[in-house]
Amino acid sequence: DIPETKGTEGLVEEFKKAGAQVVRFKDEEEVSAFDLGRAIVARRPESALKILSVLLRSRDKVEKIVGAIFWQWQRTFTERRFSQETYKRGLKLILDADKRLKPSSSAFARQNLVLEALVVKLSYLA
Repeated sequence: DIPETKGTEGLVEEFKKAGAQVVRFKDEEEVSAFDLGRAIVARRPESALKILSVLLRSRDKVEKIVGAIFWQWQRTFTERRFSQETYKRGLKLILDADKRLKPSSSAFARQNLVLEALVVKLSYLA
């Protein structure tokens, strides 16, 4: 029984190697900003919004989230999974969201709205 799993990944892996089974009592599994990017390019906005919600509740930095979205968008284009026009439109959406997140006056709730709008727009664009 581990109340906070962050920082205990190595211990949990050792338990698994020894034959232990991991049972999660929380509703949500650990997710990363890269999981968010994968959900976006897979056109799963509902999953992407759920992942974003978990990331924001766990206080992931907005810059990290936008960076991971950009990384996944770039990677997906490199794999030629969508057109150059779609790629450019997505980059513009990411850049616009990044600009709106930059002002120091951005309240936490406003940041959430900007990220949610970005996730939905990219999910339908991908």
